[in-house]
Amino acid sequence: MPLDPAYNKAVQDLRRLSPYVAANRAGVVFDGHEFRVPFFNRVFVVRYPEVEVLELASDSAKSVGASFGGRTPLREPEDNACGDQTHPGGSSPLPVSTEFKPVSLWLQIVVLHYLITANGAPIADQWITFRELPGGYIYEKAFAGRAVEPLERAFGRDLPGFKRAGESLGGVKMDRTGDAAHWFMAFPRVRLGCILFLADEEMPASINILFDKAASDYLATEDLSAVGGYLSAALVRA
Repeated sequence: MPLDPAYNKAVQDLRRLSPYVAANRAGVVFDGHEFRVPFFNRVFVVRYPEVEVLELASDSAKSVGASFGGRTPLREPEDNACGDQTHPGGSSPLPVSTEFKPVSLWLQIVVLHYLITANGAPIADQWITFRELPGGYIYEKAFAGRAVEPLERAFGRDLPGFKRAGESLGGVKMDRTGDAAHWFMAFPRVRLGCILFLADEEMPASINILFDKAASDYLATEDLSAVGGYLSAALVRA
């Protein structure tokens, strides 16, 4: 077990919950031994009750991912029987031959926090800015530097590149103002949007990363900042 206070607290908090209730609230599968948690185009397995977070390797994730909408796994950018029917199937035990990969500590913590915090609220279908998240103003400047500014530098004058990156990560076109926009399912009930306004002779480029209003029912703002940073880095590397 990693010697990290936040991780160790999350492990203890998850063990206090009914795994079936936690899975139902989070919209994920629990098969009696493991949670299966989609994250963008990846699938994580959380073993229970020992609480170990692993990522399904590419081939295994492709086969299991068919039950999560057929998505294929997204590589992590370097840096730093009671499942919800949103994701039908996938409730049978994984084969013994299934291959796993280790997961970075910060992402393990975010995955555990998602399972712990989830309260079952439906997606609100209403977009808000990072600042509008609970306490978002505290992290707003850091979030801009971590997530927004790298996107502006990468795509401020590259509309085709932005579109390709969004599509490659499974983004769905948004009907919003701006030159291009996609939304993404970070977790089964956490939705993020990304809108590009291209630079021109009078105005610099700008990017807005938006969150479904229900996101704070599933993750604290600090964790949502990390998820937004992940999306930004993934788009830049796509």
